Amino acid sequence: MKDKNLIYGMNPVREAIKAGSVEVVYISPTRKKGLKDILKEAGAAGVEVKVIHEAGFFDSRFPKGHQGVAASVSGASREPHHSMDDLLGQEEAAGRLRLYIVLDQIEDPRNLGAILRTAEAAGAAGVVTQERRSAGLSPEAVKASAGASEHIPLVVVTNIKNALRQMREEGITIAGAEVVAGAEPVWDADLSLPLALVVGSEGKGLRRTVREMCDVLVSLPLHGKVSSLNASVACGAIIFEILRQNR
Repeated sequence: MKDKNLIYGMNPVREAIKAGSVEVVYISPTRKKGLKDILKEAGAAGVEVKVIHEAGFFDSRFPKGHQGVAASVSGASREPHHSMDDLLGQEEAAGRLRLYIVLDQIEDPRNLGAILRTAEAAGAAGVVTQERRSAGLSPEAVKASAGASEHIPLVVVTNIKNALRQMREEGITIAGAEVVAGAEPVWDADLSLPLALVVGSEGKGLRRTVREMCDVLVSLPLHGKVSSLNASVACGAIIFEILRQNR
């Protein structure tokens, strides 16, 4: 069984060390590239480093893609500790855009991680996801985020519709990403900030009740034979169109 407090991969481990959430770093003796930086950063942070025999990195705790580096982190750091009030009040102080990414039942942890990575790189204020039927901040999600999960607020709510209502009360426009009749091409829509971009599940898109709460629906025009995009890919493309419009 995988340890939910174990993260792996070079970038996630380095960013977790910087964030102060690492308890122990595990390295393979055959790991060469980047090892000096990891050891230096762990030493500066007072983090213990343990060498694990190469075969040890292939047991059930270390999923494929570990790169010979892993770390155990405090359980508290794996639990989202931001509220909606925190999120809506922190963006100016943090120097981030008033752009919020809201995930409607995204279940694949790799999609969650990729969205966290893109949102953080774009300077978004944070990501909101629902507690049930949604991916959590698992080791797979942390790895896919390439360390971004240590730097961008992730708010887990019991009901994203209540979160969207709170955002609207704060004057935030709600834009849903959806391929349906009546959705505007993303290039033509007014995506001025402050804005919440709502992205639906990989297979079903936005739930009807969530879609009906959106002020505008936007889609990415597709011209090939493939009729859909991965949720994190579509989300990333729309995020950078939002940045383009608000530069």
